[in-house]
Amino acid sequence: MATSFDRTLVELDRSRFLRITAGTGTTVVCLEGCLWVTRDGTAADIQVEAGDSYRVADASTVLVNAFGPSSARVLFTPPITARVDLRQASWAAALQAAWTWAASGARPTLRTGRASHL
Repeated sequence: MATSFDRTLVELDRSRFLRITAGTGTTVVCLEGCLWVTRDGTAADIQVEAGDSYRVADASTVLVNAFGPSSARVLFTPPITARVDLRQASWAAALQAAWTWAASGARPTLRTGRASHL
């Protein structure tokens, strides 16, 4: 299943994972349980416990697994380059920047799947 999202609740367990592609600006918040985050192209993995979060810094693929029954909230925030400093821009420039970003359809893709090792 592929979904475009701004705010999604995901239930994970040892046999279910979450794949985020083109997720620059996406934040995964662990609500319950413990998550294991693996980012494509890096050797280090990150453990995210209940109450902690992980922000995707670039467009690389990110896999989120759970150690047991867990839930996470996936939030999308546009990258810094898509935002405008309202203190320095006119309201028209800010509105134009927001409209351009929204019209571009730039949203990450979320895929859930089952682990094949079980």
